[in-house]
Amino acid sequence: MLAVVLVLALAAGGAWFFLGGDGDDSGPPIAVDPGTPGGQLWAADAGADDAGQPAGTWFVNDTLVRATGTSFTAYGVADGAERWSLELEGAHLCVPTTATRDGVIVVGHGDSNCGQNITFVDLAAGETGWSRRLEPQENPLSLEIAMTDTAYAVQTIGGWTVHSLADGEVISSGGAVYNVLNQDVNDTDFARGVELVQGAEICAVDGVAGGETLLRRRTCATVTDPAGPTLTDPFSRLEEIDPDSGDTRWSLDLPEGRWLSKIVSKAPLVLLLRDDQFGGNQELAVVEDGGITRTVPLAAVAELDSSELAGFVEAHCRDGIVVYEPLDDCGGIVTNGHTLYVSANSTMGTSQVRALDLATGEVLWSYEPEYVTRHLLIGTDDAGILAHQAGYRDEPGQVVRLTPDGQRAEPLFRTDDLILPGMTYTAWADGNLVLAAAKSGEEFGLTAYGPEGTVAEPAQP
Repeated sequence: MLAVVLVLALAAGGAWFFLGGDGDDSGPPIAVDPGTPGGQLWAADAGADDAGQPAGTWFVNDTLVRATGTSFTAYGVADGAERWSLELEGAHLCVPTTATRDGVIVVGHGDSNCGQNITFVDLAAGETGWSRRLEPQENPLSLEIAMTDTAYAVQTIGGWTVHSLADGEVISSGGAVYNVLNQDVNDTDFARGVELVQGAEICAVDGVAGGETLLRRRTCATVTDPAGPTLTDPFSRLEEIDPDSGDTRWSLDLPEGRWLSKIVSKAPLVLLLRDDQFGGNQELAVVEDGGITRTVPLAAVAELDSSELAGFVEAHCRDGIVVYEPLDDCGGIVTNGHTLYVSANSTMGTSQVRALDLATGEVLWSYEPEYVTRHLLIGTDDAGILAHQAGYRDEPGQVVRLTPDGQRAEPLFRTDDLILPGMTYTAWADGNLVLAAAKSGEEFGLTAYGPEGTVAEPAQP
């Protein structure tokens, strides 16, 4: 059985920047010792796929499952060989970010939108189970799904429902009363049936996240004049939901003027907040027992100025309008216990990895190699922090393990000259790195690298 750790990582793309005089085309020093072993083990699906952009990628035991269009294909992590394929009806697909520990997901698919059919998919076996339609209060637009091991949640413009994973039956449900974008009363059949009361709160669920816990983000306002109706300015709320009953375990109203943008980590629970629904400054918030115990500006952790911070967040978290973006797809940041690691990769050529103590807010250490590179944090193990260091031009990159104190990097194996752009799914399996591009046509597609692989020789001019 392969030990696989999944990280949804986003690496900053774009041009290289390094310090040097005008006309200096020599580039930074070569990062990788030619004596470092390794390279590519296998590659699959490296080209563009006519079926469309990948909808999702999951690592299940010893397989990598990839959804493109409405097709699912499983590949062996060890050799890249195709294990099984599955085709669902329709032209559109919506999927959860994470699967259950048994490799089960629930997906939405259909001809005109992805909410016409909800289907149980066993990613370990490559088989479908039950299928159902949406509930009446659910609107198939802007559909999101979040999984736990026993239940799943569906969030749409029209409402929120929690369902049993065993058969899809509804555990709890509710519709939206608040219109988040227009900041007024929602115009749906459900909302029109709700009587507005002075001082009452009206809300909309606009984000869900699964895993070991089920979380939902709500945007709410208070009714100040039912006749108007007149409402207060909106505020952001995070709740943990009991997946077996649909009851709220705890509810956290964010400080005034703060919006929940992304969930960076589930254990411990770390949030990425911003001060504007459509942009703004970013800070990390640590949540314990339903309350914020500490906030730390992200710019201070990553040592970025305000002009660099927006680019960092956009590259790592695909951050746009809060209510239109998934809640749990933020990468570039790794946690291990109460230590958080972030790769800055600023446009001025710094290549730092910094460690933050979440309990105290103190930056513990900062690692920066002598050469200019780009770091993609992969995860952690008992010996340190795993990271990919990008190559330069035709020079190979490498996977390294940073010591827990950040004092040195141990080279593990070489890779091709990868500068990983956009959103990249990564897995660490038996000491090898497996990559899955989030967009069709990326240079690496599906690839694996390790100590036993080889690096291609640069093409001769």
